[in-house]
Amino acid sequence: MATFEDVVNKAKSAAETAGKKTSDFLEATRLKVDAAEVEKELAYTMEGLGRLLYDEKKTGEDRSTQIEDGIRRADELNARLNELRDQICRVQKAVRCHRCGAANPEDASYCKKCGERLER
Repeated sequence: MATFEDVVNKAKSAAETAGKKTSDFLEATRLKVDAAEVEKELAYTMEGLGRLLYDEKKTGEDRSTQIEDGIRRADELNARLNELRDQICRVQKAVRCHRCGAANPEDASYCKKCGERLER
């Protein structure tokens, strides 16, 4: 029969595990919200690039400087989005596919989305 001390120790261990999982869940949720905001800004940036290109072709007016600025901003946002996705995978103990970006269980050998062999 377990002693009272064993029961208390098991309860403490269970509480610590639950606390860690809750903390990881909250961190992943915060990162997902940040990623959604970056995705939204990236969509606006890409839409703006499309408008600039259309205007340039339609009017013949040189918009190359603005287009270059938009491309730079889109690259920055893509890099930030990839960082956030990597952080989410670390918190969730998952592995991102280098080909399609899908999150996979850490023990997976192949991507569940595209079938690519996962690199470790």
